[in-house]
Amino acid sequence: MKVYKFGGASVKDAAAVRNVAAILQDFEENPLLVVISAMGKTTNALENVLNLAWKDENFDTALQESKDYHTNILADLLPNKNLAIWKEIDKIFDDIAYKLVSSKKDSYDFLYDQVVGYGEILSTKIVSAYLSIFGYAHIWY
Repeated sequence: MKVYKFGGASVKDAAAVRNVAAILQDFEENPLLVVISAMGKTTNALENVLNLAWKDENFDTALQESKDYHTNILADLLPNKNLAIWKEIDKIFDDIAYKLVSSKKDSYDFLYDQVVGYGEILSTKIVSAYLSIFGYAHIWY
């Protein structure tokens, strides 16, 4: 089994995601383990959102900018907003917002892990949905 890791720049926009899909199609007959980082500068963006929330500052605009970044990529890849992925992405951002307002009793490090980890979830969900549309057999973990 081969392992492929795609960093944030490898999935920074719709063209990059299409490139990842093209690379993976070359290995469709062989089992692969694919690891995908958060898209572009998502980790930095989510850190910023977390820091605003931690300081009791308004984080709505920063969180919306991150959501817009992901939904713009999604719209380019999968414009049919009736696909389940659109609701999944909405729910992820709702979950992030909920954690930011309800988890202040937790340590910063715990909340950091809870919030920033969504970057990888977002990217892998989007790439997985894109691969599914084109019939690429895979399992999202």
